[in-house]
Parts: sequence; C-alpha cells; structure tokens
Amino acid sequence: QSTWGSLIAMDTLQTVHNSGADELFLRIFYTVAVACLAMPLVTVLLTVGQLVGLVARPTRPSNAAPGAVVPLSKRPVDILFILFFLSNLGFVVYIVDFEQIAVPSVAAYKAGTVAPPIWPPAKMIALIHWYGETFDPILIARPPFWMATIWIDSLFFGPFYALALYAFVRGCNWIRTLAIIQSSALITIVITILFEETWGVHQTPHWHLVMLLNAPWLVMPACLLLRVIPSYTPFTFSEPRAKTS
Repeated sequence: QSTWGSLIAMDTLQTVHNSGADELFLRIFYTVAVACLAMPLVTVLLTVGQLVGLVARPTRPSNAAPGAVVPLSKRPVDILFILFFLSNLGFVVYIVDFEQIAVPSVAAYKAGTVAPPIWPPAKMIALIHWYGETFDPILIARPPFWMATIWIDSLFFGPFYALALYAFVRGCNWIRTLAIIQSSALITIVITILFEETWGVHQTPHWHLVMLLNAPWLVMPACLLLRVIPSYTPFTFSEPRAKTS
C-alpha cells in the first residue's frame, strides 16, 4: 500500500507539479474556459434565432412525406447539441465524474491506503486532483450532496446522453420528454453547485474561472429546452403554408 502511495505521489509530481506548472495551467484553463463558451454562444444564437423566426425551420419539400425528418445537415444547432452530448458522455460523466466514485477519498488514495482504480488512468486522476486542489475545493472534499449529483450524472445523465446522441442524429421525436426532464434537472443541479462554490463552505478561490467552466452546463440545457419545448415534433419539417387565393 505504501508503494502505491509513493508511485501515485511521484506520478502526480511528474505530471502536474513541474516548475511554474500552476501558472501555466491557470492560463491554459482560462483559455479553455473562454473557448468552451464559443459553442454555447453559437447555440444560443441559432436556438433563439429559430425560436423568433430569424432562422427558419425547414419547410417540407413536395417530394417528402408528411412527418419526414429534417436531415441533420439542415439542423446546425442539433450538431452543436450532439457535440455537447458526446463530450459529456465521453469525458465528463465516465472520466471526471466516475473518478469521484472510484476514488471516494482523495486523502486515502494519496496515502496509498486504497488500491488505485482500474479506471480512470492514473494521470487523469492526478490531473483531476490537481484541478480540484488548485481551483475547485469541493471536488476534493466530496461532501454527500456533491456525491449525490455525481451518482445522478453516472446513473441517469450518462445513459441520457447516449440516447440523445442517437435521437438527435436520427431525428427521433421521442427524446423530447426526456430532454425536458434532463435539462431541467441539470440546470437545478448546476445552480445548486454554483451557490456552494460562491457562498458555501467550499468556496472556490478562482470564482471567475469556475463560473466560466460551468457556464456550458447552464447555457446548453437552457437552449435544449428552447429547442424541444415549442414543438411536439422538433425534428420534422414544418408543413408548407396553404396558398391563399
């Protein structure tokens, strides 16, 4: 067990604690945080534009059957949602979130009193811990309410992202109700966490960075609600207007 602790400590030091690493990573994280806002901002523009009529919903062509699905190539905002679902499924839920299930106590992990998990990789665990220790104390503290949100992510949101990927690519209208439920729950959870980050016991020392990094998980579900609520069939062509004499 002490050997595990030594290996983990050495790997952590070599990975994220080189000379000047904190300052470098701080700049990198701010750059990434600002860059991550690009997709939500474009999504807002396209979603609101479609909602108010600035971006027209494709009209069903004469050779398409009633209820035909709009091709993905003509649904640019849905491509952005697909990228959001993919990043959550492939990175956030089953790497970042799962690490907190696999390593319930950071102190025990670093002391070598528990065996390293098979997943995620050790270097990813070290990076997650460094981020928490440097920017986001609640990620290291892992209080019960926080872990509840992690389990919700893993058990419910992860499968939703997989279903949503399929549904948005294929244009399946049945995802609408699930999208409304998941988006509403996600907004509620993120707002609760940001209150803790701002005024709670585990306040972040880098408030602006943490707010920037969390912003996509407020903006994207809000846009998803605006995308699916107005129509019971959000992926089908709108019907052409009847010609008036």
